[in-house]
Amino acid sequence: MKSALILVISSFFLIGVFGELVSVMQGYSVTLHTDHTEIQRADTVEWRLNEVRIAKISMDSSGVISDSVSSDEASRDRLQLDRQTGDLKITNFKTTDSGQYKLKIKSTRGSSEKTFSVSVKFTADKDPVKSVSVTVGKPVTLKTEKQKNQGMKWRFGSQKTVIAELKVRADSFTVYDDVLDGIFRDRLKLDNQTGSLTITNTTNEHAGVYEAELRGSSYTIHKTFNVTVTDVKSVSVEGDSVTLHSGLAQIQTDDVILWRFGAQDNIIASLNGPVVDPRWSNMHLNKQTGDLTISNIQRNQFGDYKVEFNTTNMISHRKYHIISGE
Repeated sequence: MKSALILVISSFFLIGVFGELVSVMQGYSVTLHTDHTEIQRADTVEWRLNEVRIAKISMDSSGVISDSVSSDEASRDRLQLDRQTGDLKITNFKTTDSGQYKLKIKSTRGSSEKTFSVSVKFTADKDPVKSVSVTVGKPVTLKTEKQKNQGMKWRFGSQKTVIAELKVRADSFTVYDDVLDGIFRDRLKLDNQTGSLTITNTTNEHAGVYEAELRGSSYTIHKTFNVTVTDVKSVSVEGDSVTLHSGLAQIQTDDVILWRFGAQDNIIASLNGPVVDPRWSNMHLNKQTGDLTISNIQRNQFGDYKVEFNTTNMISHRKYHIISGE
């Protein structure tokens, strides 16, 4: 089901207090901006929801920053304070998060207030991360519904590298397909009306987490996609050998690698401990690269394989489907 994203904006000025009406799809994330580039000495930033304080950050005269968020179990793990700007991010937005958010900033230069009336937009797809699968060589489109007055950025990977951007004021859009060693070169297409991103001729390198940031005047909506790329491997006959590549050049000390098999996603190989199962005695895991080699493959080993890796640079999944070439 196609997700819809609707944002209605209303701004007014009343004695230094700004109001903004924001509608967020259930399960998405939203960042409310202070519009300050950084917190200064002796500044205090306070966020309230329906007059109840949910977050506070301050810097004392010596430059030491202290912050706190609500201890309410339902929301505390979903509230994030930016220690540089004081921006408030609410992840996996729920109905209980709706209401009036009030920002108060106190400093030696004076005080200011801003309010946001934030409501939830219901959708059948409540998952905060939308899973998308594609076969190697095929295109995949990550769909968004950008409003006319919104700018946006597309980011990829755990480092959140910007790979595409649409600027409202300049009325222009750009794809940065030379970043990340050029893995997206000549493969990105950005719809400047909806903001949807298409990746053509996908490879295993394109598996991972993508985030769309839709920027309004004082807020940002975040929509996250987890793209899994499936590669089909054909073995000539039972008894052949096949190597499934993790895609990593070299494993680092803290990397976590898991290989799974079948509809139940059973773990069959792990760098972090042995997997004792006599059915996989013909399997070898390369400790340097994470590649999995299956020698003398048996018919009951045909099927779906998935590698999950969590490294300092990325969190990603790749899939292989082994079939008989007979």
